[in-house]
Amino acid sequence: MQNKHLDTGADSEVYRNGDQVIKIYNKLFESMIEGSTSDDCLAIIKQYEAETLKAKEIIESAWLESPHKIITLNTVNYQVNVKVVPQGVARMEDGMVISEGQKFLPMNNLKKIFERGPYDIMPELDELLIYDSIRRQRTYVRQMIAFATQMIGEEIDTKFTITNRNIKPVINQDLKKLDLLVTDLGVDLATDYNVLKEYRI
Repeated sequence: MQNKHLDTGADSEVYRNGDQVIKIYNKLFESMIEGSTSDDCLAIIKQYEAETLKAKEIIESAWLESPHKIITLNTVNYQVNVKVVPQGVARMEDGMVISEGQKFLPMNNLKKIFERGPYDIMPELDELLIYDSIRRQRTYVRQMIAFATQMIGEEIDTKFTITNRNIKPVINQDLKKLDLLVTDLGVDLATDYNVLKEYRI
């Protein structure tokens, strides 16, 4: 199956192959300080994968112990859960660092939903979100993500910034649950791991 290009991030080119995501970290390597090697880049991605798994465990444990977080959509209360999606497995191939195996999630991210409204993007939210309430719900979602980020920051030294671009919502109307799936903790790994060269390419 041919890889389909999905996105260009600060660190990588992102592709889809079936139900998996492939990330080629050429942009991260180009942004790293002078003298960095492909092995250094691979080490960072492996650390990122490990810290993502640790963050997943932290959130799952702490969220269960915390009071239930509720958001009201069209007068109906939904329980909000933040979940971290594991990264793939990094390897070296032809001098490039490639991560493969993260689960592909077909739904749109919050950045697109909040910018354009849900109607032509996420049909299942048609009856739940109205344009007048987008600002209020955006603020509430950011509070939930800030809460999750604080949980992670108390246990992991790397200070990540989770953005709406890396959050995909899944709503279950029967169970009255809204899951916020975090596909990436970091926005710019060269900055997060203090290896950014003075002038980025």
